[in-house]
Amino acid sequence: MKETPMDFIHIHDLRLKCIVGVYEHERRENQDVVLSVSLGMSLRKAGELDSLEHTVDYQKLQHQMIALVTNSRFQLIESIAESIAALCLKDDKIELAKVVVEKPAALRSVRTVSVEITRSRL
Repeated sequence: MKETPMDFIHIHDLRLKCIVGVYEHERRENQDVVLSVSLGMSLRKAGELDSLEHTVDYQKLQHQMIALVTNSRFQLIESIAESIAALCLKDDKIELAKVVVEKPAALRSVRTVSVEITRSRL
């Protein structure tokens, strides 16, 4: 049987503010985080039928990610990434979630610090 290549939906640079960090000064005020998510799944049926039913409603997913992050008080961006991946994989159509979480103000003299994880149901 020929293996079907995985298709992807990408959500780039969702900018949010939340409490995140382990140090006292990081726990006092919201900080910027930037999320990028790649969702691996088959998009063939959605493309052929032109139907939202066969793909991800990424506007709905965006709202869920915003609520999860802005209402959180994680210490680590690694925890944000794990929570976002778990949220994405609740949708049975999504087989793989790659999540990048950036924390631009984490270190001086660098543009950003980020973590990247990939989780799948396989």
